[in-house]
Amino acid sequence: MAAEEKSDAPVAVMKDHARFDELMKHAPDNDALRASLTKLWTNPPLEPMRRAFEKCDSEDEARRILFFPEAKDGQAYATIIKHPRDGLPHAARPALGLMFMLHHKSEFHRVFAVAGGLEGLASRLQEEDQHVRAHAVEIFLRVTGDEALKWYVAPSTDDEVKMHRSLLDLGDRMIPDLVANSRDSYPGGEKACLDLLAFWLGWARQMHCETHVLNPSRLLIEALSDWVLRAERRGDPEESGLAKRLFDDFSRCDPCSGTGWVGGTVLCKATDDDVIEMSGGFDLDSKPKSKPKAMPPPPPPRKIEMKPRQAGNQAFAAGDFEKALQHYDAALTEENETAISTLQCNRATCLVKLAAHDVNDDTRNKAWLQRAEAACDAALDADPRNSKARYRLAQTLAALGDERLGEAISAARSARRSIIDERAGDAQRGAVADLLLALLDRDKATNDRTSRIARGLLRARRGGKGHEMTRGWKKATGEKKKAAVQKGFMDPKPRDYASSDDELVVEDVTKTPTEEDASDSDEAPTAVVDAAADSDDDELMAVRKAEDDQRKLRRKARVVAKENKKASEKPSEKAARKAARVQRILKMSMS
Repeated sequence: MAAEEKSDAPVAVMKDHARFDELMKHAPDNDALRASLTKLWTNPPLEPMRRAFEKCDSEDEARRILFFPEAKDGQAYATIIKHPRDGLPHAARPALGLMFMLHHKSEFHRVFAVAGGLEGLASRLQEEDQHVRAHAVEIFLRVTGDEALKWYVAPSTDDEVKMHRSLLDLGDRMIPDLVANSRDSYPGGEKACLDLLAFWLGWARQMHCETHVLNPSRLLIEALSDWVLRAERRGDPEESGLAKRLFDDFSRCDPCSGTGWVGGTVLCKATDDDVIEMSGGFDLDSKPKSKPKAMPPPPPPRKIEMKPRQAGNQAFAAGDFEKALQHYDAALTEENETAISTLQCNRATCLVKLAAHDVNDDTRNKAWLQRAEAACDAALDADPRNSKARYRLAQTLAALGDERLGEAISAARSARRSIIDERAGDAQRGAVADLLLALLDRDKATNDRTSRIARGLLRARRGGKGHEMTRGWKKATGEKKKAAVQKGFMDPKPRDYASSDDELVVEDVTKTPTEEDASDSDEAPTAVVDAAADSDDDELMAVRKAEDDQRKLRRKARVVAKENKKASEKPSEKAARKAARVQRILKMSMS
């Protein structure tokens, strides 16, 4: 028996190779996609798959699971996608890509959901890799939209209960990531994440709320309100219409009092009343019933034409950037003016991806980047507030060479100011900050003293070692503390920094303040005094008193200057300043 199994193994491998050749014949006409599939077939990620799924013990088994899985292999996919990120190579990216392109059967989806695959998808909703994020969202929509899984029927079997419990428990974990995608997502991801949020809220209210009343939190209502404004700014009528309906529907409900995003949900199973029992019997002597007449075949499904913008989003998620670019070009002539900025930004993203693919071909790479720069400029002409377009512009200018480095840094700083004004999420803020830090670290920028100081401050905000003024104080101990106590005052230089090769050396570019200085800061300049050389406490106190007197004089001069300026202003200017101040206060109170 074992010999027969061994003899069957090479036959199965040969069949898989033949099936792969047949698959490649029907693959899209995209050289990059074909090369990626061939590479994945030739060298499957065996070790990452084995760490996540122990039963994957050979390259042939890894190829079969990835390309030609059976329904039971949905468990393997769920385990691979849920496997924690441990810093080692991960198999989730190829698994999600192939599941998105090839594996759409309902039984496969059922096993995948029962094994907890939805939890793995939810953990990828804020993935930095846009392709992984896009595949996770689209697969989530496909599984929850599979009619064979009967999501809107009360669960009765153990597998159905597991599926419903898994999806219901994901609410508080999944909703904040979906909301974050309304601010920063892949092309078309905002609408897809809103569809997923609408499904979960409607499903939870219909199936797992005892009174069919879902209590949203105030945070969720505010997020839906902001989503409406962002969707209108992007110019997508479908997204803005759905966001308005959700906001109008759930803002009428009483808000929940807990710390979660929603309240009032409880897992509801099927009861005995939901089971239809057959009563009575049948007569063996009765004549058999006549066969029912054959029903006419149903009409063919109506073909729904996809808009160019949606087709472009779908092509981008599949990794076909040239096709996505063609669809976005076609959508530019059909969409209204408010959507031009978003479409041009999507075009720039595709062009940057194509430039990265042709990085070894200088001519094609430069041509792609020049087109990307033009697309970013067009996006900013249509909407100067588009922070994503400024981020793409900084990426493009940096890739064009060191001669454009100064422009790239300016664009990155402008993008950073823009996302601060928009109160973007941590992921978007971090991406822009990382790009700006990388640009400031370039050789050309290192010679600029201002850039070096800005780089240090930016590192400090991101949690690394940065500018000396942002580091913590270190208390004086030992001999230093003893000498300070004997003199009657603490050491004037209490900070003691540990030397490190990667510390940033910051030059002192601080201007010496004068009496005419119009700065609003009242802080005295730092006095660096050598405690060992200072033997006269009275002299030290005299120096400090003189500094205090100078500071008071400067403060008095500033107050007089402000009063004179206020007196010389015209009434109209005063009214304008007051109106602007009121607008700022209202904006802060509503945020």
